[in-house]
Amino acid sequence: METFQQVFKKIIVLAAIFLCLQVAAYSQTRVPDTSYMKEIDPNTGLVSIEQVTFFFDSGRLVDSDWGQIKVDPNKWNEATGLRSGYLNFFLNDSSSLNRRWVIQNMYIPSAIVDFCPPIVDEPNSPNEPGSTNPGSTPPDPDPTEPPLPLSMYFDLRPGTDGSGGLDILIGNLIVSKQPLPVVDDILNAINTFPIRTLQVDSTLINAEGHTKTIIIPQSTTIESFTPDFVGFPPVPPGPDPLPNFPLDLAFPIEVFQSEFPNVQCAKNQCVPMAHANVLGYLRDRYDGVPFVWHLPHAAIPGIGQVFGAGDVIYWAPVPEASLVANVDTFTRRDGVLNAGVGDTSSECQMIQGPFGYIAEFGNYAKTIFRHQGGQPSYGDGTFCDTSTFSLGGLVSNREGVYPTWQWIYEQLILGRGVSIVFGRYDNGGNRTSGHMVRVWGAARYLEKDYIYTLDDEYQGMNNYGLRTQQWEVKDTGQPGLPGVPDGQLNLGDTTWEIEFAISAQAKTTLAIP
Repeated sequence: METFQQVFKKIIVLAAIFLCLQVAAYSQTRVPDTSYMKEIDPNTGLVSIEQVTFFFDSGRLVDSDWGQIKVDPNKWNEATGLRSGYLNFFLNDSSSLNRRWVIQNMYIPSAIVDFCPPIVDEPNSPNEPGSTNPGSTPPDPDPTEPPLPLSMYFDLRPGTDGSGGLDILIGNLIVSKQPLPVVDDILNAINTFPIRTLQVDSTLINAEGHTKTIIIPQSTTIESFTPDFVGFPPVPPGPDPLPNFPLDLAFPIEVFQSEFPNVQCAKNQCVPMAHANVLGYLRDRYDGVPFVWHLPHAAIPGIGQVFGAGDVIYWAPVPEASLVANVDTFTRRDGVLNAGVGDTSSECQMIQGPFGYIAEFGNYAKTIFRHQGGQPSYGDGTFCDTSTFSLGGLVSNREGVYPTWQWIYEQLILGRGVSIVFGRYDNGGNRTSGHMVRVWGAARYLEKDYIYTLDDEYQGMNNYGLRTQQWEVKDTGQPGLPGVPDGQLNLGDTTWEIEFAISAQAKTTLAIP
């Protein structure tokens, strides 16, 4: 006869077997919850995907592994039914047929979806100095233009180094009201959607812009650069599962300014254009009764053209009414003959352009500059002072050895205009080029930091390419030494680093009748 202990042990074993069978059955029949996400039909026109060709003065990186995804804010509401939300792109890896999460929680803020054009008064008429409307300002372009596409870079061929053009990709576009947490259930849910075919277009992106001890390989053929010339494309880290948590807890911390103006940029004109876009934003925001913060030039394209007669060389704005043309004139870039020909800007030219312009035309646009990165001080009597024209006593003092997300966020909250310089480094740690852009937004969610930038991806004699980009920013390591922090923020899991950030604060004048 069995003892009580033996019977009890058998009951425990049978119960354990029964429980295991129930768990196995449940795992086989349970359908992942997809109620909080929605798949986007590629044919809606909401999203476009591009393969990037980078071009430099000395060559091109043709049909790179870099992809760019663009979202049309004007089609967001109709396609998703959401006021704001998050776009995710799951790309099928051609080698293993696994779905890779190449775009993680691209935030589409209501600031660009719920578009409301700014109210603009009629152009000011000439008045005596000291009046409430000093001087005359040419009219800017139509301020009711729709929001610019929002874009992010990603790896077209995750896990491999490839070459050649791509016509299609296989994957899924998923949107959600709240950001998707990196948990196993997300990937299981995505696998329930049938894969889609997505068309791939091509785009050209200028990769010069700003110099700082740059060594650019000289090329005898226009397509001789190796894929690591601009570093590897951003590859989000593989899913690191976190505990499941309610999605409604993931509200972002955010600040967004107006994304206007953003003006068509001449070749290699990114430095004066970033400053002009900042100054144009400050004027749009602060120049209104009862305050005055007035600039006499309009947010329209233009160049600081180089003229010469014999041994005399000088710069002049073309057209005279253009804000960026005047900033470019004080920047004094070499070789600027037209919108398609011109050299990059040096570190000191980057400072002298906006300082010289405000010193000359800022009688009713008093400005305070401050920066992170670069030299301890810039401006009158300090680094980058100039004897050829006055900087009007303007000085920018450094508020941090390296740019930080928190500083950028705080400057935007305070209503100041912000621009940054980032350097493009190859995989060996060599700086190959740089770029300067205006930062118009910043957000933090799921413990990640993001910034939003404005620029012209295809600079030159054309009327297209304006965009706004979202970047995750964090210190992923020193270029050439991934995983070894160097104190500088990288853009989107790339070897590109934010080297310099500068803010401009408008000091308004009270208009007293």
